[in-house]
Amino acid sequence: YAIGLGTLSLKDQAGQNYTLSLTSGIKFTITKKTLQEKWFDLVRVYFGYTGSEVTNDVSGNSYTPSDLTMGRDYTVNGDLKGTQKGDYRITITGKGNYTGEVVKTWYIIDENNKTTLTVKADALTKKVGEADPKFTYTVTGLRTGDTAEAVLVGALTRKEGEEAGTYAITQGTLVVANAYKEAYDLKYVGAEFTIKKDATATYELKPESGVKSSVSSLEVKGLDNFADTVTGTTINVDMVVKPESESAVDSTIVSNIKKLVESIFGKLAADTNSKVEKEYLDITVTKNVDGKTETVSNLGTAVEIKLKVDLTGKYKPVIIREHGGKTVKFTKLAARPTASRTDATYYVDGTDAIYLYASLYSTYVMVYSTTESCDVTWDYNDNSTSSKEEVVEKGSKLTKPSDPSRDGYIFKGWYLDSSKWNFDSYTVTKDMTLKAKWEKKSSSSNESTSNSSDSSSSSSSSSSSSSGSSSSGSGTSSSGTNAASSGNGSVTNITNANAAAASGSDGKGHNASTGDDSHMMLYLILMMLFFDALGCDLLYMTYGERGRALRLACGNRMIALRMACDDRMSAMRRAFENRVQAIRKACGFRRK
Repeated sequence: YAIGLGTLSLKDQAGQNYTLSLTSGIKFTITKKTLQEKWFDLVRVYFGYTGSEVTNDVSGNSYTPSDLTMGRDYTVNGDLKGTQKGDYRITITGKGNYTGEVVKTWYIIDENNKTTLTVKADALTKKVGEADPKFTYTVTGLRTGDTAEAVLVGALTRKEGEEAGTYAITQGTLVVANAYKEAYDLKYVGAEFTIKKDATATYELKPESGVKSSVSSLEVKGLDNFADTVTGTTINVDMVVKPESESAVDSTIVSNIKKLVESIFGKLAADTNSKVEKEYLDITVTKNVDGKTETVSNLGTAVEIKLKVDLTGKYKPVIIREHGGKTVKFTKLAARPTASRTDATYYVDGTDAIYLYASLYSTYVMVYSTTESCDVTWDYNDNSTSSKEEVVEKGSKLTKPSDPSRDGYIFKGWYLDSSKWNFDSYTVTKDMTLKAKWEKKSSSSNESTSNSSDSSSSSSSSSSSSSGSSSSGSGTSSSGTNAASSGNGSVTNITNANAAAASGSDGKGHNASTGDDSHMMLYLILMMLFFDALGCDLLYMTYGERGRALRLACGNRMIALRMACDDRMSAMRRAFENRVQAIRKACGFRRK
């Protein structure tokens, strides 16, 4: 379009010095508008296959410009009809003042090939007196290219009611649009809509003049959740954290806390030259329900209390609580919880904050060392004894505790990693865990490992016992004695033989020989001891019945001596083997 001067002119006075003209060729251009896909819907997106021809078309919707007219502004071409299963495309082309193309796809599908479209309502809340929010939902099961906005029409609703409580969110008017009915079966999953009471939660820090406290402020999370559980119409839950001096706390509570502090900080908490400080906090929770106030000591669920604390110069802070006569040390967490909270736990955030997690409220105390310190954990490593923690001054030596005991094991010492801790010379330089090392007892090591000198003493007793048998002739050991007493009366026989020799008779009227004969008899007895049959025969031939008695006595005695020696040798072998085992085991550990 040409641009003219229109009403533009020179002012009266200016016309004396100027003439007005317009540069030729300047044009004003109106461009065509591009068609948009959202302006058009198909009458049907899916048809069920019947074998007969079906006809489709394009329609407008809420986005379509009111003056957009088919034939003047656009044309529709393509697959407006179909018979076989498959994809069909309709092309909408701009005309006149409109340009561009929009392609719409529709389908003929098997009637038995419907997809389940799942709509799941979102759980929502509001407070009494507020307006309902828009009820939202999530959709799963859409075919490729389809959108929830196109496939679904209508809205969810809920059961009526404005009192505090829960109400079911229902399907309402939400259905599959006509254009998509042949493709989807709708499955609805409901949820609950909660109307909360008019409940509030407040908290405050109440410093007290003259009371030392490192806490400068606090934040509390989760108190409002408790308030929502309280029955009533108007509810307020309030938490007050108040620093206290030790003199204001019950003496029994102070005594119980002192004992626990001493068990944790050990020498640091000694009465003389103590390097431990304690800061008491009284935490009180009250609830006001419809104008009536009462104290709550147990919320039933842990809330988060963030204490803003300057921890500069305060080492290894520990939280202790006394509640209902029970004194508890809180468990230190490695990270701040992001989901569920556990009572009697805490987290130290750098040097400026401590997070407490608690459901019980009464007397709390923050305890810390005033000198650089380290955490020492004693791990008993026995699957039954809980680990113990101790705070010690950095650079100091540890006091060796009593050796622990464990059935079936021998305690070998306290170890830091693979090195045995030397309590006489080592000092603590960092946080660490000392682990008890155990050696399992075995049936063979019960004799040697428990007392490695037993085998040598056993050998000594075996020597003395053996020499005793030689001098007395009545037995070498308990086993030797038993063998002698059961050896067909050998002790009795040899005694009778000795008596006969002393009386100069062999029992048959023969006189005993004297002098050289006595030496001969001794010689023959020795012959019998060393040459058995030969000695016995010579003894019988020389001394007759008296020799026979000596032969029997000596034979039985030999049996007893052999049995005793065999038993003694077995005992000595066992002792020696146990001793060797103990030495090998000791050398093996030494090599490690």
